[in-house]
Amino acid sequence: MAVEPNPTSPTLGELRARLRAALADRQAWPDHRLDQWIGEALSAYSAYFPYQASLSIPCEAGERRYLLNERLAGAPLLGVTQVEFPAGGEPRRFLARRAERDAGFFGGPYYDLGLQNTQLEYTYGAPPLVYLVLGETPQAGQSLWAAYETAHQLPASSASALSVPAPHLELLRLYVTWQAAAQLELDEAVSVHGQPERLAALGEAARRAAEHYRLGLAGALRQAAPSAAAEWALPGGRVY
Repeated sequence: MAVEPNPTSPTLGELRARLRAALADRQAWPDHRLDQWIGEALSAYSAYFPYQASLSIPCEAGERRYLLNERLAGAPLLGVTQVEFPAGGEPRRFLARRAERDAGFFGGPYYDLGLQNTQLEYTYGAPPLVYLVLGETPQAGQSLWAAYETAHQLPASSASALSVPAPHLELLRLYVTWQAAAQLELDEAVSVHGQPERLAALGEAARRAAEHYRLGLAGALRQAAPSAAAEWALPGGRVY
């Protein structure tokens, strides 16, 4: 499932225009630079407020393992929050997470996640291949449903809206403002015509912008409703 635009959010082009109007030295920021910072802001935002999505997977009779990456249209998998199997029942039947290596896993109403990372399957820089394994053995005609978390994506078109809800757009602005201030400081630092007084002022502005971003993020986290954040451990002890 692709990340869908949020109806309350502006398009990428509209957001660029708003950001450029709010930034110091606004003529210095071409679209590609703003897009880079917006993309970075979306990645940082996704670590705390991931995009919630779901998918359905038709099961093969006797097959308990299913690779997830190939079904996400290139989007990163940040976590899995629910698994329903078999899907479509009434009432709905959700599986509990349990380690596949546990003695009671096979044949029980459980699921687990792991890495399929043999040398032949691994490509440098590519995301790990994550599979979902069922405790029960599917029958012909059954399917599973999974709710998962992924990253918010930079829209491919200037006319497309972002997926971030409107109340959180301020976090994107604060991040881009911070990066623009840091870039002005860097430009002054490497300029042959740089002035110590101006460099000090730009450095202070960059530090203030960074602090404003951190405070804004902390405030958004405090206001967020409690949620059951996905937490899943892959082989090797790393928790996602």
